[in-house]
Amino acid sequence: MAKALTLRILKATSLLGSSQGINMVCSVVRMKVLALLVGPEGVGLFGALSQAADMIGNLSQMNIRTSAVPQLSAAPPGRFDAMLIAVRRYGRLLGLIGTVVMFLLAPWLSTFTFGSDEYAWAYRITALSLLLVALQASELVVLQATSRYRPIAAAGLFTALTGMPLAIALYYLFGVGGVAPGIVGYSLLAWIGAMWFTRGQNPVGPKPPWSRSLRLGFGFIKVGALLTLTSLVGDGVNFLFISFIGKGGGDAVGFYQAGYKMVWNYTGVFFMAFSMEFYPRLARTIHNSRHCSLLISHQAIVSAAVLSVGAVVVVALAQWLLPLLYTGEFVGAIPYVRWGMVGMAIRPLSLSMSYSFLAAGRSRVYCITEILSAICGFLINVAGYSLAGLTGLGMATAVWMLLELIIILVSARLSGAPMPLPRAIALSLVAPLPALILALSLT
Repeated sequence: MAKALTLRILKATSLLGSSQGINMVCSVVRMKVLALLVGPEGVGLFGALSQAADMIGNLSQMNIRTSAVPQLSAAPPGRFDAMLIAVRRYGRLLGLIGTVVMFLLAPWLSTFTFGSDEYAWAYRITALSLLLVALQASELVVLQATSRYRPIAAAGLFTALTGMPLAIALYYLFGVGGVAPGIVGYSLLAWIGAMWFTRGQNPVGPKPPWSRSLRLGFGFIKVGALLTLTSLVGDGVNFLFISFIGKGGGDAVGFYQAGYKMVWNYTGVFFMAFSMEFYPRLARTIHNSRHCSLLISHQAIVSAAVLSVGAVVVVALAQWLLPLLYTGEFVGAIPYVRWGMVGMAIRPLSLSMSYSFLAAGRSRVYCITEILSAICGFLINVAGYSLAGLTGLGMATAVWMLLELIIILVSARLSGAPMPLPRAIALSLVAPLPALILALSLT
């Protein structure tokens, strides 16, 4: 049983992780081509449009990409179709709201970012992507809730391999004018890919009225609102920390951003892949406390074993990886990356338990732990950076991840949530040791 489950976790993680990895490579190629064809103006416009779309989209979509999965996956057969329709209807509604908001704010966003309304048209065009992203998210909820991992991976590959040439063609033909259509075209292909692979998942019989769909979806919208608030706190804390570093001047912010991308974003591909399979599986058995404890423990043990190997590789090769991904100027971020990866090796158990809070409907516990962790992380990072620069910041990240694990274990105990087995806790503390020893020897 344990061996079969391990193989299932590894198979799903490798499948989804490979798809996400290819998507990331295509994204890097797309940005390099944009820089070559359009230059700094195009890269700056792309960044501004993407950040605005992400910010407004995260607020308007109420995080249904996460909050709707456990309710849909745990829905009984007689209620599944009605819940599926509710997810899709909320996706359309929230996506439309986001599009309208960004369209109306376009002149202000352009003026705030660039000092004039010259790029208001670009923001208005990009606003269409919010609806498309929301529609795609609704279809991915359906695929994840029904454990259809191959279609999720295939949809990601389709988006990467078709979206990249489309965007490059638009940059080549229209220059700066192709940046916003490129974002919309990429989002359109992402929706088409997701919709194609859910084409067989259509409700049977008459559709319920909108009023019933709104009532059915109120539960995951309420949870999504709390998740959105939590992510806003996290983004705000990160922004404050960047501002703190920036006051010191120099290249510290650039080094931090490059290191942050390697430590958080690239490992985020792994964590997203493992959550795709783990989250709905956990939601279907959340009412069996003993079974949930076993699932959480097994997921953490397997993930920690895999990630600890990756952490050792990154720590050992950081001096070559950073120049490869960026330029030789970014070697200043190496200490942060090395120590930050030690912290990432601690995270599997923390994340596994966090998903158990969401799956069980303990959204308030989840939000409290995440906000408390973000505040503690900010204070620890400030102290680490103030004492020892980027090396201290990397060490602070490792301490932060350990403290986050303690916070989540205490929260689980106090709230009555399923606790991991002692061996899972022990492995979470042992797994980072090889990377820690290597980081100490290289510092």
